Amino acid sequence: MKDPADWDDVRVYRPRADGTREILTFSLNEFEKGKPAPEIQSNDIVVVGKSSLKAFLYGVKDFFRFSAGASLPVPVQ
Repeated sequence: MKDPADWDDVRVYRPRADGTREILTFSLNEFEKGKPAPEIQSNDIVVVGKSSLKAFLYGVKDFFRFSAGASLPVPVQ
């Protein structure tokens, strides 16, 4: 199964000196269009969201691929 990542839901959790976290949100699609990417620093946590639509579509595709393969007749020897 392919990774159903949501390129428009990327978050960087960056710790601050006071113990809180700064949350930066961005889209990888914007980077492909030329927008500069934030610099990842040590102790940053990067989270990429999951696209429910992509996960569903990959599941449907895999279901039909398996179903078609399972329905082929097995040669008798």
